[in-house]
Amino acid sequence: MLNDILVLSTAIVLWLGLGYPVAKSLGPCVISPPLAAAPLGLAIQAIITNILYVSGVKLGTAFAVCLGLALLGIGMAIRDLFAFGLTRSTLTVSFTLLVTILFVLLPRWVAPPSFSVFQGNIGDQFKYLSQAYLALHYDFATLQHWDWNPDAFIISPRPTSNWLVRSSITFVFGSLSSALQLPVLATSYSYLGATQIAILFAAIFTLVNVFKLSDLLAAWAGIGLTIGFFTQYVFDINAWSHLTSVPLLVVYVGLLIGPYSSNYASSPFYTMIGFFALCLFALRVSCTFIQKSYHLLW
Repeated sequence: MLNDILVLSTAIVLWLGLGYPVAKSLGPCVISPPLAAAPLGLAIQAIITNILYVSGVKLGTAFAVCLGLALLGIGMAIRDLFAFGLTRSTLTVSFTLLVTILFVLLPRWVAPPSFSVFQGNIGDQFKYLSQAYLALHYDFATLQHWDWNPDAFIISPRPTSNWLVRSSITFVFGSLSSALQLPVLATSYSYLGATQIAILFAAIFTLVNVFKLSDLLAAWAGIGLTIGFFTQYVFDINAWSHLTSVPLLVVYVGLLIGPYSSNYASSPFYTMIGFFALCLFALRVSCTFIQKSYHLLW
């Protein structure tokens, strides 16, 4: 139980720290920009980790680089918290966050141990887990040129192009597992729970900016979207890449049809271009097959 809380809280704090400076620069037309910090931080970590790992850097070192960058955002967030105090919006989101974390982790705590290993898709689950384990112990060049024996794996990792198609998100997970010195099998459920929590932030952010809901209504609707059928279905079929892309896609669409569509003149051009470029690149890294829908986003 403590390890689950450690993994989830470490991931969320890291993403908040990485994404906070970017979220603060989204422009004056955006309501509650810090809510976009966690999805943006996940995107930034995915980009940095993949670039460093493919370049030959170990996953533990890649995590240390991300943590060093996140400290700046964490410092900015603490400064703003002392400057503005605990507002009603902050308290509402904090309470909603705690409730959602409980709902996300409760199945692991009350279900049989086998439930947390895989839910509905043994093929994808063990593929992601085996790739994360291998990435922890071997560099990218070695994995790319390995003489693979399919009989050595219950589920074949099927390397070559797939190492950059659907396993890139396992590099992010592997870096967190390496930093916390915890086995991948024991931390996968809580890590995926952290990506589910990122959906909560993205949902509240979009509901506030697009539909102009109050903080309370947006928070409760965000819980429903985060642990509701469609998100839980993605979680239960062990679609790691898909689950990772959801929070970023929600924030992207929320800004595209919300503040940036009606108030584009009040936001610096370079800010909008930089934000959309970050989103598209992160989507390309975390969930490669989603590129088939890129034209719909433009």
